[in-house]
Amino acid sequence: MILKHALKTAVAAGILAALFQNSDLAHIQYPVMGLIATMLTSVGDTVKAGWGRLGGSAVAGVFATLILSVFGSNPITGGIVLLLASLFCELLGWKALVSQVGVFSALIVGEPALGKEPGLYTIQRIWDNGIGVVVATAVTFFFWPERPRQMLQKHLSQILEHTDQCLQQIVQGGEIARTGLEQSIAAILQLAKASETLLERSLYGFLGRQLVQDNWSDLIARERRLRRHLLAMTRILREENQNPLLVLFTEELEQLAHRVSTNIAVINNLIQQQRSDRISKPEIPPLEQHLSTIMNRLDQMRQTGEIRNYPLHDVIHFYDFLSSLTRLIQELDQLAIQLQIQNHRTPPIRVSWKLSLHSIPIAQIKHYLKVAIALGLTLAIANFFHLEYGYYVALSLVVAMQPTLGKGIDAGKQRVLGTGIGALVAIALVNTLGSHPFTVALGVALTMLGCDYFGMASAGYKGGCFLVAIALMVHSSEPNSYIWGRFFETFLGILIAMLFSILLPPQTATAKINPGLHQTFNQLARLYEQIMEAYLTEQDAAIAIDPLIEQIRRGINTQTALQSESKVELIDGFRSAILQRRWNFMISYERTLFSSIFSLQHAIDQATSGGLKQLFLPELEDAKQQNILAIKAMAGALDSPPNSQLFTAMLIPLQSIEQKLEKSRSSGVTTTYEMSEVISFYAILSALREISENLAQMAKNWPERQPD
Repeated sequence: MILKHALKTAVAAGILAALFQNSDLAHIQYPVMGLIATMLTSVGDTVKAGWGRLGGSAVAGVFATLILSVFGSNPITGGIVLLLASLFCELLGWKALVSQVGVFSALIVGEPALGKEPGLYTIQRIWDNGIGVVVATAVTFFFWPERPRQMLQKHLSQILEHTDQCLQQIVQGGEIARTGLEQSIAAILQLAKASETLLERSLYGFLGRQLVQDNWSDLIARERRLRRHLLAMTRILREENQNPLLVLFTEELEQLAHRVSTNIAVINNLIQQQRSDRISKPEIPPLEQHLSTIMNRLDQMRQTGEIRNYPLHDVIHFYDFLSSLTRLIQELDQLAIQLQIQNHRTPPIRVSWKLSLHSIPIAQIKHYLKVAIALGLTLAIANFFHLEYGYYVALSLVVAMQPTLGKGIDAGKQRVLGTGIGALVAIALVNTLGSHPFTVALGVALTMLGCDYFGMASAGYKGGCFLVAIALMVHSSEPNSYIWGRFFETFLGILIAMLFSILLPPQTATAKINPGLHQTFNQLARLYEQIMEAYLTEQDAAIAIDPLIEQIRRGINTQTALQSESKVELIDGFRSAILQRRWNFMISYERTLFSSIFSLQHAIDQATSGGLKQLFLPELEDAKQQNILAIKAMAGALDSPPNSQLFTAMLIPLQSIEQKLEKSRSSGVTTTYEMSEVISFYAILSALREISENLAQMAKNWPERQPD
């Protein structure tokens, strides 16, 4: 991926150099910056970055024109412009514009000559940056394009193939099948995440509208559900001995698995067809009807009492397996229907623009205030020492001043190292091959590949590519002084940013993780409570829990990112190791618990109304309360270990349910209920036990006390 991106960026830089290196364009460095800053792997990302670059320049230019007309050009003005323009963009939800607002504020005030006519300067910079943005977008679109729709189709096809393999392996059973099953499910997860990332960064522009029109967000949601159902089905393989009912129904399950394979092959052919080729609907018989053979035989075993010959534990696991299998087959049937609907062209989506105001968190306001103060002081330092390219110091500071100390340290480190690699590449090329479009392209490619080799992201290679391209295109007559001056000023800006990040009240990732964990565990308790309350009172909880589910998912992802940032904040190696171990443990169980609660929700979605659960209402209510207390105890256990007695008591209601269920089976009471109701109830019971066992295992494996 990086090789492809490096070659495309090099081609774009070469084209820009060929067009404008010897032209009359006064400030060629700005098209270079516009190109490097917006040249990303997908058209959607490039369009978004281009809009942010140009829009951010316009917003900052308007504020700069107003502020400079009142206060004149001085270091304080730069900080005021950055603060007001950034808050304005946050208020309107224009996230893509915020980074360019800071850069433009540093440029327009960092060089006093630019601040004399801010309005004219703004127009010129938008024009100059626009040249780079247009070249970047054109190359991204026409040269070796990413083709997100085809990639999403490929991922979906591969996920279906892995789903087929998983079902075959589950039916086979055995240790070898378990190993292959784990690999297949891991591959499905990896492909689903890749699809989510690809879709997210491809939604800008007309290609994005096509993906929305094809409803790929819903197709990716189906990919996640397929994996979740497969994962639930694997619970039957976790037993020490193979489930006897799974062995008994091997023939029927093999026939069903063969039918699934046939349908998946037809669906994959449907996926691979181009839209224009889809003239007739292929015959895809519903899979759900093939379950009837298994269900009819199982119901006959219930009526004759044969099912009582099998232990309750095995019956619960087999019924849970059938419930998950039913949901998997329903998902495949719905997927086939959805893809067939896409055969017909749908009306184009209307694009509408609507402004809305967004709240700005206090922490974000404090961050922009810190950056504004640091920018003003940095510009004052640059002016005092009469630095030739003092605005580069300010630019580097804006890049390295991040919401958390860890993120800032990482961004600063990458910027310095990336600029250093760019400096070495530029000196080598300008003193050997000279300055022309080919060396510009070669320098950009080598810088990107070098940064990738040392594990640097875009924050690193952008600084290096800026230096290489500008040194070769603009300062080729005196390259050495410019290159090392640029590197020194970048290093100085990063150093000042680190000092301000530490001296001004710092926001650290380390300080944010524990409150985030506490909040997410409490949200998990609330989610579990709402799902169980809706089940016990026969209400619909889907609408109420959707926002909560999104909050939990976002919280877990945020904590994972914060943990990564915290690794560069903690200097004490011993304390860092203990904290990282604790956070790994907590975040891992957050994900596990979230997945288990999801399984419970899906089992409840399949539940049919009836009187079976009424027999166990007191125990179910008790199990609900015990699990809520246990999850909340985890939220409070960040400061002290959880109470082990609480987790022992948590399993008692489920044991009572299983005892009553055994008596009901022996007396034949359960045979008076519909087969579908019994299966769904057993699936719910299995999901409840999984949640309780996960919580108990979490309490048992609790790591050592967190250091003070």
